This record gives sequence, structure tokens and C-alpha cells, in this order.
Amino acid sequence: MFQLRQVKEFTEQVVSVVAQCVYNPTEEKMNGIIQLYKSDANRVLYAYDDGSRIAAIIGLLIKPEEIVILHIAVDQGMRGKGFGRALLDEVMSLYELTTLKTETDKDAVGFYRTCGFRIESLGELYPGVERFLCTKLRLDSIQCTEVISSE
Repeated sequence: MFQLRQVKEFTEQVVSVVAQCVYNPTEEKMNGIIQLYKSDANRVLYAYDDGSRIAAIIGLLIKPEEIVILHIAVDQGMRGKGFGRALLDEVMSLYELTTLKTETDKDAVGFYRTCGFRIESLGELYPGVERFLCTKLRLDSIQCTEVISSE
């Protein structure tokens, strides 16, 4: 049975899954990313694992006013089984979040949209690359106001 746990040991398997969501994951780049998770108390990495293999990971930046997704990846052989959506739901529940945000590229927008995120184009932040802000609001945090007009 897979369960969420905080990553304390950055094994080869952990790095391998993280690398699946990193553009051009060179050894130097991956070392830098892992070092940031090790040295910055505001960065935390979680994994879904069953004790022997990791199905998915999610990396977060914990800010006083919000939590931002830095990395999310489902191991290639485990995709399509709901692990990505489950990670998002568990993180929102764990931190009692009303909002969860991330910035991504065109390739991942569909995933976030199917998970209930609102998508907003940020334009071309890098030459030829459109970026998107994805925001998920917990449904019970949205207050609906109905305006009734009598005519």
C-alpha cells in the first residue's frame, strides 16, 4: 500500500523520480536541486511509496502566506493511476490549505486542469516558452454569494 512520507534520505530512486519533472536534468542541476531541499528549511519533499518503490514525489516551498509546488512527478511506470491527484489532495489536507499554486509549462497544464486548478497564462516568460499560473482552491473555502434581484 502506498503512503505519503516526507523524504529525509535523497536516494538514487528519489533523485530519479524528481528528475522526471526537471527540464534537462543534468547531474549538476539535480545536485543543486537536492542540495536546496537539504539546506532550505522552507523546502520539503514528499514521496508516495510502498516501502520498496516510489510512485510519485511532490516538492513544496513553504512561505508564510502560501505553499507553492516546486516539483511534482509520477514515475513513468506508475502514471495514470491517480498518484498525482492524490499527492495534491493529501498536501492540501496535510497543511489545511485553502489555496495551492504552481507555475508550469504547456505540457503540464492538462494535468493541473483535470485536478481542478484554475489556469492563467503568464505569457512568454522565456523566449518561445509560455508559462502558466495554476491555482487550486479547496471547494469548502469558496464562499458563494447569490444575488437575487426582484423586479
